[in-house]
Amino acid sequence: MLPCEKPCHDKLGKSVVAKVAIPKGTVLSMDMLGVKVGEPKGVPPRGLIPTGGQGRHRGRGGG
Repeated sequence: MLPCEKPCHDKLGKSVVAKVAIPKGTVLSMDMLGVKVGEPKGVPPRGLIPTGGQGRHRGRGGG
């Protein structure tokens, strides 16, 4: 990325969001997740790879 592109990238960068309410302990699936532009920034979708049913929602506290 060129230095002149960074402000636009920062402003329009996307985050992974939940499309539906996800109870704690739910096995995540791609149809539960979406991508949007917004603040505050969250998890970037660049590294989002289907987990094959291995990712579980731990709630906001992470515990």
